[in-house]
Amino acid sequence: MHEVNRNSGNRSYLWTIGAVLLAASLLGGIVLLRQFSGGRQASLPESDFAEAPCNFSGNRYEYKGRIDRLLGYEAGVGRVLLTNSTNSESPVPLFIPEDLERFSPNPGQVFRFLLLVDGDGILHVESYEKL
Repeated sequence: MHEVNRNSGNRSYLWTIGAVLLAASLLGGIVLLRQFSGGRQASLPESDFAEAPCNFSGNRYEYKGRIDRLLGYEAGVGRVLLTNSTNSESPVPLFIPEDLERFSPNPGQVFRFLLLVDGDGILHVESYEKL
């Protein structure tokens, strides 16, 4: 009788370990899939960002904006564009590094940007998609 109880206890233990391993594998797979499949980023918190941009350093965001105008350009560095948010029409300046050579926007065009906030609170465009 003790032998039967001990075997069923071992099976329960093995099933529990198996379930935990399966759950961990699924969670890891979801995280990897999202990273490598271009999963959506959090939206830029525009009003909070405007108040304290350095508080968001190191974060990545998605942002939809309409091109307004060029604010500045430096050869070998990049350019700064002024955009208007499609959510609130708030002005949002973006730094576009020169290595995004194919980016050639016109005023009024709407884009979805993937942004990285640098240590100075500047929004760096990492990628874009015309909408």
